[in-house]
Amino acid sequence: ITDEDRNIVWSAEVHADFWEDDDLGEESVDTSAIQAKAQSKTEECEKTETKKECQACLAIPVTSEKYRKVSRWSAITINYQRFIAKTKYDPATQMIQEFQCLKVTFDGWRPAYCLFLEAKARYDQFFKDNKPKRWWTGSYSARNQAERHQMVCDALEGTPFVEWHFLQPISYGYFKVLFSKYKNISVHYTPCDSLV
Repeated sequence: ITDEDRNIVWSAEVHADFWEDDDLGEESVDTSAIQAKAQSKTEECEKTETKKECQACLAIPVTSEKYRKVSRWSAITINYQRFIAKTKYDPATQMIQEFQCLKVTFDGWRPAYCLFLEAKARYDQFFKDNKPKRWWTGSYSARNQAERHQMVCDALEGTPFVEWHFLQPISYGYFKVLFSKYKNISVHYTPCDSLV
């Protein structure tokens, strides 16, 4: 990580709508993949009648790995995502591993815990006095992304959960309150000294 990367100057003209996941577009939740799986799961539960078997993570069969081009991301953003999600990154191709469930993207995936992960590195620069700067509209994109994540959890009968991790304390505090209405999303302050 270079000093240039640490000292990027963010401006209203260039970064007013910055949210690192905006390039994902308007992802919509596609529940068609779970229809057949849900039916076979119901039949399986009726046969075995074991409660543990019936509480399995419904996200596992409908989650897949994907790779995303991150040539415009800073080294801090890339390394924070790798730190939180333990995902692969190829610097030669500038591609990072992510996961898709019902056509919605997540930074990381822990199937053993039925847990999706999201990493957010440097957002405190968009806040003043613990509130978003007037010119920054990225909080709307954040809310839309969280809504998509919750819709995936709802479509899968609430079995998966999502943890959003923030590198910095101000953005963590703001989004912890903003996302408190999403029952399957928790927000965490997870600093990483090696990135500061």
